[in-house]
Amino acid sequence: MAEDPSITLDRLLKLRRATRALADFLESELRGYLDTVAPLLRPKRLLGNLIQGESTESYYEAERAFQELQQLWAKVSERPFRLRGHLTSPVPAIRVKLELSRWEELWTAPSGGRKLWVSSPLTWVLSYPGACRFESLHKMLAGEEQRNEAEIHQFVLNACILHLLLERTPGIPKLFSGLRYAVEVRRVAPLGELPVVVVRSAIPSVRPSAQVMIDAAELAGLGTFEEVLDVGAARALEDPLRTRVEQLLAQHAAA
Repeated sequence: MAEDPSITLDRLLKLRRATRALADFLESELRGYLDTVAPLLRPKRLLGNLIQGESTESYYEAERAFQELQQLWAKVSERPFRLRGHLTSPVPAIRVKLELSRWEELWTAPSGGRKLWVSSPLTWVLSYPGACRFESLHKMLAGEEQRNEAEIHQFVLNACILHLLLERTPGIPKLFSGLRYAVEVRRVAPLGELPVVVVRSAIPSVRPSAQVMIDAAELAGLGTFEEVLDVGAARALEDPLRTRVEQLLAQHAAA
């Protein structure tokens, strides 16, 4: 994650207000887009009648998709989640609704010792409902929240299904790229090989120096820190369509 050592505590407070306003706006826009594409990412589109649900929907590659799901489950479910047992069909029903939670990770100060949960307000984890939130999953595994076996199981299963669906729908990341969001899959050490689908704004967030992060957390009396928007990157934001049009005009001597 990028660091901006020029951010002081005073500037951090101003940037945080601007960041929250921007994050609220972008998340509201993103939720509207996700509601539109949600039918393309319904689990029955992957598993057909091998997943429970009110509607009957067959899919000619459902058996193959379920085998892939079983293989992925076997790879990711044991470590670090300690989930036992094979995945059998029919899979319990999953609501056709896409949810967002902010990306969060545990940060350790370079000097060692001090740790903070750092969230990225312009990056979201995409998931289905019915499971724990991304930040709670991290804290359950770290022993900071009581373990809920059913919610962890559902989060891992949802993540696997969403990942396989996106692999089969490459047009969705391309569509969101045109809307200034990047859809990508991340794997992070605390979650082993679990593929986590993430949506990232075209405007990145940054962190101040380690000392400013620690000072801000101590002033708030919390063990958390929230990144702030990269003002320089926001002001330098380009329009890919305009850039491409200008290239074509120049190429064909029409400028």
